[in-house]
Amino acid sequence: MDIPLNDVVYFDFITSSPASAAATDADSTPTFAVYQNNTDTDVGVGGNAVKRTSLTGNYRVNFTASGANGFSVDKWYNVVASATVSTVAAKGVIGRFRIIAAENVAGYPITDTMKWAGDTIPARNVTGVPIVDLKYILGTALTETSGQIAAAFKQFFNIGSPTSTMNEITLVDTVTNLTNAPTAGDLTATMKTSVTNAVPTAAANATALLDASNGVETGYTLRQALKLILASLAGKLSGAATTSVSIRDVTDSKTRIAATVDSDGNRTAFTYDLT
Repeated sequence: MDIPLNDVVYFDFITSSPASAAATDADSTPTFAVYQNNTDTDVGVGGNAVKRTSLTGNYRVNFTASGANGFSVDKWYNVVASATVSTVAAKGVIGRFRIIAAENVAGYPITDTMKWAGDTIPARNVTGVPIVDLKYILGTALTETSGQIAAAFKQFFNIGSPTSTMNEITLVDTVTNLTNAPTAGDLTATMKTSVTNAVPTAAANATALLDASNGVETGYTLRQALKLILASLAGKLSGAATTSVSIRDVTDSKTRIAATVDSDGNRTAFTYDLT
């Protein structure tokens, strides 16, 4: 038969007369020992049998089949009793059983690593996979209003005392606007500055593009190139009949381009104002 680990095991046997086979009390208290199938040394939980009151020749033995007492899951064991009746000594197997994984109140195997209030709950299921059952830890339904769930998780993951508030893990639900001053649960001031500075604005992106060094030609940014293009296409021009041509910026505030040309109008030299 199957016995869950940690259960108390009971076996009965009857001693009888060698001559008549009738139930007869033993000459002295019978003894018993428990052996694993493939070993010749008893487990160590044996001892004296107990006589059942007012029942001739009726004896019982009991022991706890726990890991601490040397029992292991999926192992078979034999209970051997020894008795002497009418000076004749006899010995025989009075019980045979197998140890199975301990079960919780719902009938599910539980893990040997789960503890509650200092009590070890041993064994795993038949596939070796631990089963977590928090209800078994407490022996009652879990309710967060009394802190049981937090306490159970704290005990299972070995976080502090199982009776204290589960305050070792702090969760932040939201992060406030980065422009606000930091508050509890918010980013620190240093983190906010780092995050804010790390994200350029649209204007900053545009400025970086227009003023990138050598953005069009060597020595000319995109902004400077656009000033020259706009002036040459839309600015006022003077000196066209001479060898010195001047082109104003579109706001007519300065000479943007001063060119030297020959009699045929070929450009030979330039001076630019890119400010």
